[in-house]
Formats: sequence, C-alpha cells, structure tokens
Amino acid sequence: MKFKKVYVEVTNICNKSCSFCPTSSRNKREMKVEEFKNVINKIKPITNYIYMHIKGEPLLHSSFPTLIKICKENNINVNITTNGTLIKKQIETLKTNEIIRQINISFHSYNDLDEIKIILNSCDEILKNNHNVNIVYRFWTYSKENQHFQNVIQLICNHYNCS
Repeated sequence: MKFKKVYVEVTNICNKSCSFCPTSSRNKREMKVEEFKNVINKIKPITNYIYMHIKGEPLLHSSFPTLIKICKENNINVNITTNGTLIKKQIETLKTNEIIRQINISFHSYNDLDEIKIILNSCDEILKNNHNVNIVYRFWTYSKENQHFQNVIQLICNHYNCS
C-alpha cells in the first residue's frame, strides 16, 4: 500500500507562539539525524512524500540541510509548513533542492509587515531557482474587519502586482 504523504515532526520546538497552536507538556527536542534516517528508511517503501510539519518549526532544526540531503538520497519529496521566519536563513537549501515540492507559509502570526516583505523577497528567490516548488501563503481566522489581515493581503497584492 502506498500513502500519498506521511507527516514527520522533525522538531517540536518553535520560535513563535501562535494562538491556534496548543501548548504541549512534551519535552522540547529535535529529531536526531540518525532517527530521521531511520524514519525515512522505514517509510520510503510506502510513500514518496513527507510533510515536515506538526507542532514545531522545521526550518529551526539545527541539521535542516542534512535532513533535506537524506530525503534527496532516498528520492523522497518534501513539503514544508513553516511560519517563514527562517526562510532567508535556509534559502540556499530551499532554492537548490528540487525534492522540495511545496512550502506552506503561515502569515497569521505576524505583526511586522517588514518581516513579511523579507519572506516575500526570499520566496521570489526560491521560485527563481527551484522550478519544482510551489509556495502557498496561508491565512487563518481572516476577516474583512481585521485591519492587520487587510494590510498583509494588500502587501502581498502589491508585491505580486495583483488587485
């Protein structure tokens, strides 16, 4: 049996405190590289895709480039859900690995529009270099009455020349 995707929590550590993400009493830690290799070896017969997403910020993993290399060596495609804060720091890995197929960026925890500009510019660089990747911008609890969301949406529209 093949599964379309398998979610792998490479870390449960996060650098944000989003209101939608419940706190946990689990010890904060990241998966060791050997643990990750073991997981990949066990799941590669049943899937071609992993999603790095559950509770933590995958780009925060201290060996993130190594994890991507392991996926590449095992022909496992990667989808990532991130808050985007570390995209610029991890940009070389994100723009040069064709096994990274989708990056979901959640914008609902931002108060600073300048941070979003950095993310948008980093995404442009990734898209220019990695033609296999899709980038998805995510908003939660959106409402027309929320001025912050209006500002974020307007910033994105201006960046991409849409109306």
